[in-house]
Amino acid sequence: MGAAVNTVRSEYTLWRDRHVNRARRFRRAATLLSRGKRLATYSIIGYSVFDGTVGVVILPLFIGLLPLTSAQSWCIRRWQQASSRATFYVSGLRRLDNQWQGRGEAGQRYHDPSHAYSSDLDLFGRGSLFELLCTAKTRAGQDTLASWLLNSADRRTIIERQRAIDELRNRVELRETVATLHDVGQRISVKALKTSSADECVFSTRRGQVWSTLWIVVVLASLVGAGVSGGRWWVILAVTLFVEAALYHMVRPRLRSLCQSISNFKHCLSVAAPLANLIRRIDLSTPLLSRLCKQASNGSRVDRLVRRTLYAIVLNEPVVLMVLLQLFPPLERLHRRVIEKTRTAVEAMGQFEVLCVLATYAFERPQDVFAEIADAGPEFRAEGLGHPLLVSESCVRNDVCFDPPQRLVLISGSNMSGKTTLMRSVGVNVVLAFAGAPVRATRMTLSPFTLGTAIRFADSLQEGTSHFAAVVQRMKQVIEMQDDTRPLLYLFDEILQGTNSQDRRVGAATVLRKLIDAEALGIVSTHDLALTEMVSDLGGRAVNMHFEDRVVDGQMIFDYQLRPGVVQKSNALDVMRSFGLDV
Repeated sequence: MGAAVNTVRSEYTLWRDRHVNRARRFRRAATLLSRGKRLATYSIIGYSVFDGTVGVVILPLFIGLLPLTSAQSWCIRRWQQASSRATFYVSGLRRLDNQWQGRGEAGQRYHDPSHAYSSDLDLFGRGSLFELLCTAKTRAGQDTLASWLLNSADRRTIIERQRAIDELRNRVELRETVATLHDVGQRISVKALKTSSADECVFSTRRGQVWSTLWIVVVLASLVGAGVSGGRWWVILAVTLFVEAALYHMVRPRLRSLCQSISNFKHCLSVAAPLANLIRRIDLSTPLLSRLCKQASNGSRVDRLVRRTLYAIVLNEPVVLMVLLQLFPPLERLHRRVIEKTRTAVEAMGQFEVLCVLATYAFERPQDVFAEIADAGPEFRAEGLGHPLLVSESCVRNDVCFDPPQRLVLISGSNMSGKTTLMRSVGVNVVLAFAGAPVRATRMTLSPFTLGTAIRFADSLQEGTSHFAAVVQRMKQVIEMQDDTRPLLYLFDEILQGTNSQDRRVGAATVLRKLIDAEALGIVSTHDLALTEMVSDLGGRAVNMHFEDRVVDGQMIFDYQLRPGVVQKSNALDVMRSFGLDV
């Protein structure tokens, strides 16, 4: 495993140095051209002043410097491009060296405290899974990545993503190009296009279309009447313009919204064009990648004449629109059709970018494997499971398997021994598996699940919610997630903590029995050893496991290994003493 990671590090270092050297050469060339321009300008102007021919040489000097200016601009663009590509590999080396925390896109805007597992599994925020994964530069790509982490896909979609990621895994130059295309790509947003296409058209109703058609007839009749009415033409024309202005005032709010939507649309197209052009030229064999490339390419072929007419009339010439207001209804309908076509293309670009993101993650984690997605469940087996946010060298791995008819793993153990980390390892790897990404395990097989966790809790003074109430609310949310299409996989840490041991034991045993009867799979930790006695009454559908520690020379030693059975000792007093409390 270490050799494979070192191979990745060597390749990244080679590409980084290559781009750094290119950036240095182009920077030097741009600097030399700038100095040459100044030297030439000062020399010629100085000689002209001395010779008295300043007015004669200014224009030729300006024309003569244009090629140098163009060459300088070209060198600056290449310098910036090479620097951006070098940064891509610098970020990759930081991830390999576990120095990526706080340096990337944290995705805090996607954090939802009410989500079934987002907060408990640290999906967003500093040092989160999103920050580790995200090399996407466009907002569409980042939105898609967040959506894949927050919503599990079906078996067919997961397998399609795995095949696409596997094809892109070793195409380093392609992924580098995709990651460095959009320095301002944050503005490519599918949400903006969805909002604009969902607005209600002013003249979308049949009545509105009828009145619009009648008004066209009125305008034409007024113009004809003005042409044959002699001296009274200005009266008819004034009435027509007055009515036209009144109608324009009525639709002005919608017109402003349409103008803003088209402005965003124009920018989205201009920024997305490089990625669309790149995708069109790629030769990929995986069905999902081929489909996304086709969708992105079709979106980039929006009729140029339609766009020019749309922008010229609506965005740049509102006065003309006031005179020809009858063009507004078909214009709105045309705008909606174009937006819908473009939205599909931008969504395809976002998905393609996320597949490149996950392929980068797969390339940097050669020891990780793709999960096998079973077609029938519930099934969960993980061998050599570890947490992907931990350093690989110090990550202790465990086997977590549900052998039928087993439905529950009840974990006891001392404080800080690894119970919570194990549950988070299971949860994060399930999220990665359902997104199509590799998982940190030597082997993993699972069926599609509905994932729910109850690990991290906080009371609320403003909402009047106690710690125990927060625990119960989260557990209720998870339990209600059960449906007929997917079994539930639940992770409960310190089940029903915050109440007395008798109530906790009765309540937890009741809840867990109902979940087992519903064929849900779960991992539950507890400090209440009396709760572990319920396993013997469940006929093999539950199993006790535990973590333990030992004290050596007054120091607590943890090996973080999951063992069968119930823990036989507690370390609460040892933990208190280690923090300086005299107990």
